[in-house]
Amino acid sequence: MNAVAQTIEAIAEQDVAAIVAAQNDKFRRNIALEGETDVPDGRVVITSGVEEQGPAFVVAALRKVAAFDGFTDDCDPGGRHEMGAVEVGPLTVWFKIDSYDRDYRYGSDAPADPDQTRRVLTVLFPDEW
Repeated sequence: MNAVAQTIEAIAEQDVAAIVAAQNDKFRRNIALEGETDVPDGRVVITSGVEEQGPAFVVAALRKVAAFDGFTDDCDPGGRHEMGAVEVGPLTVWFKIDSYDRDYRYGSDAPADPDQTRRVLTVLFPDEW
């Protein structure tokens, strides 16, 4: 592949990353039921470790995840807003968004296309990774 083709491919990947990031943000913010429209389809999964902390902790964690806006090059090198960490009281909680096909069986071939993609947001403790 020549330099021009590589540059075009890199720009296209940046555009896809920006689209996926916007969709991931909208999906993540909607777990707090903020009334967003055109929210991408998906599911939220809470690990057993997080669930064992009780309903109040789970609600607090979900609110923190929904409000998260601390994406940096260090924690989000691909620019897709797929993973982050929040503090809930003294505990660190991670979240991860994965893109699947419409049947939740395989990774999505087109993560920027909401018609072909379903998101799964997992809320977990670092030691559950």
